[in-house]
Amino acid sequence: MGKAKKKRQSGAARMDPMGGLGENGENGETEHIRSEEEIISNIMDQLQSVNPEDKVCGCHSLGNLTSLNIIKKILIKEKMVRVVGPLLLEQDDIVRLAA
Repeated sequence: MGKAKKKRQSGAARMDPMGGLGENGENGETEHIRSEEEIISNIMDQLQSVNPEDKVCGCHSLGNLTSLNIIKKILIKEKMVRVVGPLLLEQDDIVRLAA
């Protein structure tokens, strides 16, 4: 007698890599568009985290977004330099380099 093959789960149980997008690229749900203030708030949380990886991620995110004029205005208004400045004196080399 041969080995019995195990039945596989159906394709519906598998996670969709496109996040539930249909064939024409439309999502059945309404997409939530994040405002600039929400983005800056998330970056601020990352920069003030105790985890060095979060601080590095926040610094890189901030660097990527500074090319947008609207983000620059919000950064000046929120005084983000006061948050990033102390990271230059951080003990962790990676955080200092990212800042």
